[in-house]
Amino acid sequence: MSMEWKFALLDPEERLGLSAAKFTGVGNVASLTLGVLLCALFYGLLTLVRLRWHTPAVEMFFHGGAAQRSVIPYLTVLLSMWCLAILLLKRRKLRIQRAIFALELPGGLPAERLAALRAAVDAPEEFLATRRLQYDLQLQIDGIDRADRAEMLEIAAGNDEKYLESTFTQLRGFIWAIPVLGFIGTVVGLARAVGGFGLVLTGEGGQL
Repeated sequence: MSMEWKFALLDPEERLGLSAAKFTGVGNVASLTLGVLLCALFYGLLTLVRLRWHTPAVEMFFHGGAAQRSVIPYLTVLLSMWCLAILLLKRRKLRIQRAIFALELPGGLPAERLAALRAAVDAPEEFLATRRLQYDLQLQIDGIDRADRAEMLEIAAGNDEKYLESTFTQLRGFIWAIPVLGFIGTVVGLARAVGGFGLVLTGEGGQL
């Protein structure tokens, strides 16, 4: 069986020459790079809109825009685009992980099936399904009985589940940080407005 599944040609991070995170995990370098590009595209399109329409909905995304906002809108947009980049890369990786289920191995002894698996997939440990299958076949070759195999596979599945769950930790942090930054921007805007109001009162008092 010839090599059919080459992880380096399928994974988006590997194709960029970066070290790929496991399964559906996404590395910071790839996601941040894509996030910055999406942010630049967003502001490029928004700048074109701004040239024609000067509305508060557009100005609020720029420094000194609606309510005299600070640079915080840039940070919130960047974090939002970083989140979007992570989700896009995750979606691509999930499609790759699902596609491996189309792999068909010939029947036979565990050693023969394992050899066929390694001939068809260059890195079985990088695909969740083939990683589990490779582990099971190796346990059969080692003579582990069915009950012990089931327990060991359940432990491996639990570890993989914990890892997959941990890949969403960064997204949860961003989702928490974005509204907090928005709140800070509102507070900064209010502080500037109150300060400006105080200057107005001071100017009027000087004239009296």
